[in-house]
Amino acid sequence: MENKTTSSNRILYIDALRIFAVFFVIFVHTGNAGYSLFVNRIPGSPLYWIDLFLSLFSRFCVASFFAISGALLLGKEETDRKRLRRFGRMV
Repeated sequence: MENKTTSSNRILYIDALRIFAVFFVIFVHTGNAGYSLFVNRIPGSPLYWIDLFLSLFSRFCVASFFAISGALLLGKEETDRKRLRRFGRMV
């Protein structure tokens, strides 16, 4: 499978996953206007199930950012000093 990249060596499907995850991070922070909207619906109605599905599905967003970061670091040759510096920034 060939990776489609732009001239700056960006992997387009990774960027698409990031955009998708950003949308759901914003959705998680909408509160009663979006994320918890299913609470205000009649249980069992179609809108209730749609809103509930979106709320449950959106929980993957933070984990996906960690997965994307890990995937981009695979195969990267770095010195121990650079790894320690990166770890310090994350902490």
